[in-house]
This record gives sequence, C-alpha cells and structure tokens, in this order.
Amino acid sequence: MNLSYSNLYKHTAYQAKISPNGHYIANGLDNRLVIRDHSKDLTVLMVYETPKPVDYVAWSPNSEYILTCNYEAGRIDIRSTIDTNWHGIIKEGRISMTKVSWSFDSKKVLYITELKLMLGIWDLSTSELTYVNHIKYAEKGIETSPDGNCVAVARKDSGKDYISIYHGGSFTQLEHFEVGTVDMQNLKWSPDGIYIAIWDSCLYHNLLVYRQDGTLCVNYSGYENGLGIKTVCWSPNGLLLAIGNYDQTIHLLSTKDWKLVSILNHPTTITSSMNMKILDEVIPAQNTGLDQQKKEADYQILTKRPYNIHTLRAEYNQPNPKVGIGLCQFSMDSSYICSRNDNTPNILWTWKVKSLQCHTIVKFKHPIRQALWNPLEEHMLVVICGDEKTRYLQPTEDEGMDIISFSVPIPDFSIKKSKWNSNGDSLILMDTNLFCLAVM
Repeated sequence: MNLSYSNLYKHTAYQAKISPNGHYIANGLDNRLVIRDHSKDLTVLMVYETPKPVDYVAWSPNSEYILTCNYEAGRIDIRSTIDTNWHGIIKEGRISMTKVSWSFDSKKVLYITELKLMLGIWDLSTSELTYVNHIKYAEKGIETSPDGNCVAVARKDSGKDYISIYHGGSFTQLEHFEVGTVDMQNLKWSPDGIYIAIWDSCLYHNLLVYRQDGTLCVNYSGYENGLGIKTVCWSPNGLLLAIGNYDQTIHLLSTKDWKLVSILNHPTTITSSMNMKILDEVIPAQNTGLDQQKKEADYQILTKRPYNIHTLRAEYNQPNPKVGIGLCQFSMDSSYICSRNDNTPNILWTWKVKSLQCHTIVKFKHPIRQALWNPLEEHMLVVICGDEKTRYLQPTEDEGMDIISFSVPIPDFSIKKSKWNSNGDSLILMDTNLFCLAVM
C-alpha cells in the first residue's frame, strides 16, 4: 500500500469535509468557503465569502448543496454546486444556533436554537420555516433512520422524556410516545430502521429498545452499582447491539431475542491464561529523505505475563471522567470490534465477533484520538494518535495483525482529526490549522 499527499491548506475549526459522492473537498477559513476538486492537486473550483466567520460546514447527502453556519450570529448560508449563483440564507436574528444538519433527501436543513431549544426545519424548495418545541438537547438527540424515511427526536415535556417520530420528507409527526428513562441521554437507530435504542444518564445502567410505533422490545439493566452507559453501537448487520460501560466492559445483546450474548472485559492485568497477543509500538530511528517516508511500523510482541497496563487515575468528581469505554465500533462486515478504555487511552483492543474473544491488544506511544474502519475495505482500520503518523491495522486469518504506518512528509504536522472518503480510497488529515489529502 502506498500513499500520496496533497499540498497543505488552511482550515478553521477542523472544518474540512469530503462530499458524500467523493467529488469535492470543502473547507471553511475565517469568512470564506472554499470548494476544491477531490484530487491530489485539490484544485480550487469555487470560493464564497460569508458575512460571519465559518463555524461549521456540512455537505447535503446528494452533494448538490453545502452549508456554512455561524452559531453565535444564528445564520446559515447555503450554496449549490450546480447553480453557482444560487444562495440560500437562514437567519434567527439574535438567537444563536447549536446543531445543524441536513435531511436525508437533501431538501431540508435542520437546526436547533439555543435559547428556547426549538428545532427549526427550513425547506429549500418553498423557503418555509417550521418549528418543533420541547427539544431535550441542543447538541444530540436527533437522528435520521438509515433509510431516511424517519427522524427520531428526543423531547422533554412536563418533566418526562418522549420520542417523536417524523416523516423524513414532509416532517409530519408519525408517532409520539413516552419512554421509561429517568434522564434520556441519546438515541440510535438500528441499521434496518426498525428499532431505536435509547439509554439513561450515567447514574443508571439502563438501555431500552423501542419499535417505531413505541412498542418496548427490551429494558436492559446490566448492573445497579456504579456509573452506567457511556457508548452504544449497533453492528452493521443489525444482529448485535454493543453497550460500552463506565465499568470498563462491553455488553453485547443479540437482537434476535434481546438476550445478553457476552461481556467483553478490558482488564488492566493480562495473565498467562488470557489467549491474546499484545503488540507494543516502538519508535524507529529517525529517517531522513523523502524515500523513507513510507516505513513498516515497528511493533514488538510482549510475551511477559502477567502484563500490567498503565492506567490513568479517574477524577470522578469531574464531568466526563476518563474511565470506561469511550470508543466502540464494528467493522463494516460486523466481523470485528475495536474499542478503547478511556483510563488506558493508548491501548486499542480488537475483538473477533465470531469467537467473542480479544484478537489483539495494540499499545501505542500516544493516546488514541480516533479509530476509523475503512467504509469499504472490510477489515482495515486507521488509528490516529495526534502525531504525524497514520497507522493502518488489518487482522489476518492466521490470528495476526498487519500494521503499517505512514508519516506525513511535512515538518511539524500533527494529525488531530481524520475522515475517510466514502469509497475508502483517501483520507483527509487535519492538523490544528492545516489539512491535506492522503490518497491510496
């Protein structure tokens, strides 16, 4: 595998996005929106000035529109990649905005006003603006089903939690039902769009799964004492629901009968009875010259048992303590799970779903910022640790792990955030102020 890199370009607030169709790259820079061709050269196609600095950039799902938002000013500007003269504007006056998103059909813009927690729905074709009141959260709690037919919204009214289901096109309310949570934290659709998983605040280990019509399928509580649920993830094939917990475990539920299949533990001491490989990243000697940019990563197998993993001390009196499963993701074919326990932030766990066993533990020199499965390559995983490297991991059939690292051939470029292209052939890599495109 080889990578080639584009030149570096500036961005603001990590707002550099590849269009869903993979044809464009857009980035916000102060008061400008720049749209480039998706190529190694990143040729500039369009530049638009905005009256306020760009806080957020979002492509429409069909890649025909792109919006920029200034949250504090309560203003959204929309441009078209087909008609360069078309310009849509949404203004909330003195009311600031928070979360902004597109409808699945690319015909509506959804946003939340911060003052009254209302959901605004702006129709591109009619320029009509409607509102939904009693929104529970400003930054989360609104999700479109994978097929785009429905939108689920978490709401709060008279001290009780509700879910409202809206038609994805017309935004007509289809269902509205109370849910059995004390303080609903978030919701996630199943891949087939049949079920909605919701979970309670971290004070309770409580997960509920509802059908679209409000029928309760399961009310799962794994334990009573201690902090509860931190992350929730459906497998792409819809057969499993993974619950990442503050007690450093992942509970796997089968969606056939909603029974507990397994508990994946993340121990801090690996004993001789645990059949798992531990790979330790070794920093190679510094190379000079562009011919040394691509190099196979140096990883040594740790055979010592017991092996103690260094852990961070959790500050439970602080919000969002660094403990528990902060990252849990299935591979695209649902064969593997990668996870990170936040009080061992430089350790990546990979699990084989078929055997429900840990496949490999990889210890990196720096804390893991992102772990992203390739959207098309079944078992390729890229890991970002905040330095100049992208690390590509791929489990092998002989229970091994292929790892290759690439260093961006630019001085002082530390990768803070990354995103795959939808066809999996390129990555956008972002430093604090700069970005580039890495093409395979």
